[in-house]
Amino acid sequence: MALAHVAPRMEGAPSIGEAYGLYLSDLELVAPTSTYRAKRSMLKPLADCEDGLYQLGAISREMIRRRLGGTNASANVMRAHLSAFGGWCVDQGWLAQNPVRSIPVPKLHPLPHRWLRAEELKRLWQAA
Repeated sequence: MALAHVAPRMEGAPSIGEAYGLYLSDLELVAPTSTYRAKRSMLKPLADCEDGLYQLGAISREMIRRRLGGTNASANVMRAHLSAFGGWCVDQGWLAQNPVRSIPVPKLHPLPHRWLRAEELKRLWQAA
């Protein structure tokens, strides 16, 4: 998997996979169970980065796009989880800055209003 942008990491920082495991260990101690499970589920692909080839800071727009496969709402949720992980890595001193902060929040496009057809209005009126 080629990553388009790899930000520099701090000396002695673990791989993404190693950091993910440590993040979950810390999160399990302080977060509600539902939060822990949601983050574990959404960020599970990070666990596959155990070979050390994927360095911290390699979170990119392409990585998020590959991970997503749904709506803009799911993109926002994924971005939020990745941002929390990136912020935690900054707090640990492994990254100089959170790489997700430079990735724009996906815009939500509301669905157009669907007007009732004449026959639907008639049935609604008769049912009332």
